[in-house]
Amino acid sequence: MLKPESFYADAGIDLILSTRAAAILRDEKYVVLADGRRLAYETLILATGARARLLPIPAPIFAE
Repeated sequence: MLKPESFYADAGIDLILSTRAAAILRDEKYVVLADGRRLAYETLILATGARARLLPIPAPIFAE
């Protein structure tokens, strides 16, 4: 996590982990979760995650 859980609670941010969104109803400003819950939103952020990947290229050769 980027911040401790208390940061999100103090900022009034609902942090829902390990949950899939089944649909985004943009006109109504709702997200439907895979378990059927509907969450209203004012601003929606989609954070899908990422990881670093090493590319299979040789190291650069520097001239002296």
